[in-house]
Amino acid sequence: MALPAHSTALFLALCLGGIHAGSFAFVSAVSTRALGILASSKEAATLRAFFRVWWPAGRDWMAPLSISAAAAYAWLAVSAPAMTAGGVPPPGGQAAAACAAVAALAIVVWTVAIMGEDIASLRGTGAAADDRVAATAHRFCSLHHVRTVLSVGSFVGVLWTFSS
Repeated sequence: MALPAHSTALFLALCLGGIHAGSFAFVSAVSTRALGILASSKEAATLRAFFRVWWPAGRDWMAPLSISAAAAYAWLAVSAPAMTAGGVPPPGGQAAAACAAVAALAIVVWTVAIMGEDIASLRGTGAAADDRVAATAHRFCSLHHVRTVLSVGSFVGVLWTFSS
């Protein structure tokens, strides 16, 4: 027996949104702490070597996940009216799902537009890069937390709205 489209949309939005939020929470709790410790220890070469490996792996995981989560949230927003017998979505359901879709896309834009220069600097090489790597790493970590708040907040909002 196949699930109705609105049930599938909710399932996918919660799965992909949960993985998205969990991935950002993990980075905030673990990776940014490691980057901060390396920066505070003045381990510039180690920090840059780690970042040059860590960033592409994270980007290759998070970019498609962010787009997929945004698409799942958007599908949920569109299919929400079918979730009750009268065709009325849970109060705030469409808005919560639409906001979550926008937030997932905003995270991608934030990463490219606001964090892009720091990412390029942290992946750089040479003495000039060493001189500014600690300040850049701390700023990168702070800016990363904005993405975590958006992702986790969106996921919790959708979960809360559709579970009531």
